[in-house]
Amino acid sequence: DQPTRRPDGRPRRAAVRVVIAEDLALLRDGLARLLRDNGFDVVAAVADGDALIHAATLERPDIAIVDIRLPPTFRDEGLRAALELLKRLPDTPARARRELTLLLSLGPSLMDVQGYVAPEVAATYTRALQLCEQVGETSGLFAVHLGLRIHYISRAEYSAARELSERMLRMAADEKDSGLLVEAHSALGVCLFFLGEFAAGREHLEHAL
Repeated sequence: DQPTRRPDGRPRRAAVRVVIAEDLALLRDGLARLLRDNGFDVVAAVADGDALIHAATLERPDIAIVDIRLPPTFRDEGLRAALELLKRLPDTPARARRELTLLLSLGPSLMDVQGYVAPEVAATYTRALQLCEQVGETSGLFAVHLGLRIHYISRAEYSAARELSERMLRMAADEKDSGLLVEAHSALGVCLFFLGEFAAGREHLEHAL
């Protein structure tokens, strides 16, 4: 028997099973067609997060392509659905890194929708910090500290925000990253002002200029 071949004549490998979640029908159908033309097996193409979870449960795809903003609110349903699907995978470093990536996208969205002081903001960044420590991930550690620092300073928990800002400053200095240093000095300077340490706060803010 001749192997199934691609449109360009090359033999296909075993098809990768894909589920797509995208609310715009034109984009969803076009992406499904493009993937099928290139040898992927699109097992489901759905329009919302609930349908994505249902399809993934039935079809057990290899890959899920998910729009971040899905109905009904078009805010973070895609992120939440993707996080729900990750819970079904084995607890491995690779899964932890994927979860961390999603959480770092979810955190700012939660701040926009629920506000900086929302408990879910704290829970999201706290979980992200746990994952950083679990897998030894350093590239996202500064962003995690920044998110937690914004949460705590918005709750007037200035000592906790100061501790996080000091960690950010140490990380930025270790990385010798001028952009991170500006962010860290600014974060710490504001905290010190709120704590009444005006001279030290001014010094850090001047470093941020």
